[in-house]
Amino acid sequence: MRIAMALHGSPKAGAPTVATRFGHFESHCRNELSWSAFVVAALGMGCCENARGLMAGHVIEVWRYPVSSLGGEKLTSGEICLSGIAGDRTHLLVDLDNGQVASPESDLRWRKALLMAARIEGTSVVVSVGKHEASHGSELDRLVSEHMGFRCGIRAAGTMVSLTNGSTVCLKPRYDVTPLHLITTSSLRALSLELGKSFVDTRRFRPNLVISTESNDQGWVGQSFHVGVGGGGLVKEVAKRCGMTMIAQQGIDEDAEVLRTIVRKRHRAFGVYATVSSVGVVGVGDRFSLSVETGNGSN
Repeated sequence: MRIAMALHGSPKAGAPTVATRFGHFESHCRNELSWSAFVVAALGMGCCENARGLMAGHVIEVWRYPVSSLGGEKLTSGEICLSGIAGDRTHLLVDLDNGQVASPESDLRWRKALLMAARIEGTSVVVSVGKHEASHGSELDRLVSEHMGFRCGIRAAGTMVSLTNGSTVCLKPRYDVTPLHLITTSSLRALSLELGKSFVDTRRFRPNLVISTESNDQGWVGQSFHVGVGGGGLVKEVAKRCGMTMIAQQGIDEDAEVLRTIVRKRHRAFGVYATVSSVGVVGVGDRFSLSVETGNGSN
């Protein structure tokens, strides 16, 4: 039996693909398992052609946002955990006087949060503001406080914070975070036409994965998906957009027309949310497939 390795079209040069990482898995299985057991394992990981459903597209961007409400980091690859991309939205920007968690989409004083960006280096979360950055304690608090104009800091979700009135509060996200947020090139092209623009920056929508496809992602809801090595889950619901879509970010101007157009023409829906049931690794160039065919019309 021949195991199909060329599943990924033409990924970017140097990008890790399932085919590359699969080689290590194959070598291990040849040593530890019988050939028949290897084939069964490969089928379970989605590494055989047509083994795990019909082709929907390929991953062209992977994003992680270590601090909720801040800009994120573009990855070559990332681990898929039950909670989403490993390291995603693990920290919060918080007012250290009253314990309020940042809400840029609804509170003007938090709008500048999106002009900061966060990334993970080792075990540390590094926050950058223009040419300045910090990752630890009082230095980090000072950087974000000076940028925001009031006393605030970056804290891990679940941390107990002492407030100026002597009370303590446990920091929690303002809403339940769905593990993965997906958008597609099909939707981006359609929105560009609706806006009369040649390009809409993916960063406006803060996705975890951008999928290159002609498929209508709104039709994916309720379908199981498989991506990368071992990753999979369920496309749960369409993503309803909020004010974050129009707010200025690093290198992106504020543009209220983006949100207006999505509200008028798309009933606030752009992209989809998904849950994870099977952990793995996803990288740029990896195949994204669905359990059943959902159509090829663009939206």
